[in-house]
Amino acid sequence: MNGQASILAWFDKLIDRWKGTDDGGYMLMLAAMIMWRIWKCINEVLFNGVDPDPSQMVVVAMKEAEEFILAMREQIPEPRQPRMGSGELAQC
Repeated sequence: MNGQASILAWFDKLIDRWKGTDDGGYMLMLAAMIMWRIWKCINEVLFNGVDPDPSQMVVVAMKEAEEFILAMREQIPEPRQPRMGSGELAQC
């Protein structure tokens, strides 16, 4: 099994484990952010000779996840209630 297949299998197991849980969506997003941060750290090592701090990497990934959640909340408009008699209700 190559590295890509093993990562996909691992992520599939995470999805199965967290599916239907209250915080499953958050946990999957956090896992994705950590994988993204690992990718960026590997690039920093390869291209810039940086010696990464694994605990700092997780802290940054968590911060990015929180920022992503806040940004997504700002983009989703608040639901508005239709006014009675305004013609906004769908005709069935």
